[in-house]
Amino acid sequence: MPITKHEEKMVDLQHQLRENQHDVEEFLSDMQNWETRMRKKDTNLKMEGPVIEAQLPPVRNTLDQKKMRKKKKRTTERVQNKPKRISSYDYLSWDTFDVNKAIEEVDRQKDSSSEYETDEEWDTERKKHLAEEEKEKGNAYFRGGEYDQAIEHYSRGFQLDPTNHLLPANRAMALIKQKKFAAAEVDATTAISLEPLYVKAYMRRASAMVGLTKFELARADYERILNLEPQNKLAKAELEKTEKELMRSVSRHPEEKLFTQEPGIISPLHKSSECRSMKSLRRIAIEEVGIESQGDDVVTTTFKQSKSLQRITEKDNRMFQKFVSKSDSLAKSVKPKAVEKLGDSESKQRNALSDAEEGHSSSSVSLATDGTFSESSDDMSGKSVPQTSYHFQSDYKVLKHNKEAFFHYFKRIAPSTFPTLFGEMLDSDILVNILAVFKEFYVPAGDSFEEHLVSLTRVKRFEMTALFLSEREKQLVSNLIAHLKQTSSSREEDINNLGKKYRVL
Repeated sequence: MPITKHEEKMVDLQHQLRENQHDVEEFLSDMQNWETRMRKKDTNLKMEGPVIEAQLPPVRNTLDQKKMRKKKKRTTERVQNKPKRISSYDYLSWDTFDVNKAIEEVDRQKDSSSEYETDEEWDTERKKHLAEEEKEKGNAYFRGGEYDQAIEHYSRGFQLDPTNHLLPANRAMALIKQKKFAAAEVDATTAISLEPLYVKAYMRRASAMVGLTKFELARADYERILNLEPQNKLAKAELEKTEKELMRSVSRHPEEKLFTQEPGIISPLHKSSECRSMKSLRRIAIEEVGIESQGDDVVTTTFKQSKSLQRITEKDNRMFQKFVSKSDSLAKSVKPKAVEKLGDSESKQRNALSDAEEGHSSSSVSLATDGTFSESSDDMSGKSVPQTSYHFQSDYKVLKHNKEAFFHYFKRIAPSTFPTLFGEMLDSDILVNILAVFKEFYVPAGDSFEEHLVSLTRVKRFEMTALFLSEREKQLVSNLIAHLKQTSSSREEDINNLGKKYRVL
């Protein structure tokens, strides 16, 4: 008898139920076996004792998470500890408010909290603050028209904070006011190197370029300003003026360059008809001075001097006669009492005395190449040690052309008196001559000049004098510092600090 479809489905369902029941029994059996094993294993572990865990590295980012949790905790504590703010209309609370206690709490919080992690950061911030004060002082002097004082304060501030681009830029503006365009160009370039997007530095450098007739470079700076600030009206107006000057110069002298890279070459000035003077021209006779004519092995020099030069020459002649008469009176006053007692040395001293009388005119005073008279080193003992700045300046005018005489004169001056002798400012010509004396006389003789160099730095405004030393003069200072490092017993750190004051290290 055939099976119907309904019966076939019922048979399949019964078969599937049996299989499912068998699977459940197997699963339950496995669960019981696993539970039994786990209990045995747990019992064994308890019997063996505590397990020493291995030293594993911390989980990634756990340290950062701890820091964040600590930071949140501190923030929460700060908020919780923060006193409740009193409302402006709560008059009863304001009546009971203790102002002195609140001030003490603020001071205590300032003392307990430190904004700087290291001493270097604190010192850097202190110097930046002092530099900002120097800048404000310089701005005040600049507004008052005292440009020298402003430049000095800007220089001090830049020494304290060399990263502040406003200080060299402001100093460049003060130098432009004094028409010192070359120095202003250097300062403006320094400001641009510190802050390439500072428009005022480009503007001031362009103004310095115009003052130096470097119209091409000035135009490039104005174009750079317009690239940064296209709506800058001042830059547009100055650019138009610069282009007009440039076209005017090129159109009049196309064969000449506006400026040359070779130093020391002076280009002629060319002015338009409206810029020229309206006064009538007059012819000026040119007289040549110092023409040498040679004949019969005798060289004579003729001077065609102006009235002012004649007065100076007459004054020098009077000084010459005064020195000669003084030396003659000293020579005649010498008495030969000691010569009679010396026996064999009598003839030597008499010869020395006669040589001094005969050769006095040629050894005591010499004619310098520029027409002035300078004393020799033999007469330096007759000059007193200067006590005032006026006394030193008067002697220096006579001795500056004779380095040997100046060496003997300068050697007698105590270094501690330099700040008094040089007055309010050390002239660059005097400083260069002193450095040359150190090189030509002190170094070969093995004399120490370290104390002299240190005392020179204590003169007022020495930094300004050292700032404008030429490369050749700085090289001379570098050689002297190198000589001190080899011969001086001072610490190398002190010598390096001395070199920094002279701006060579």
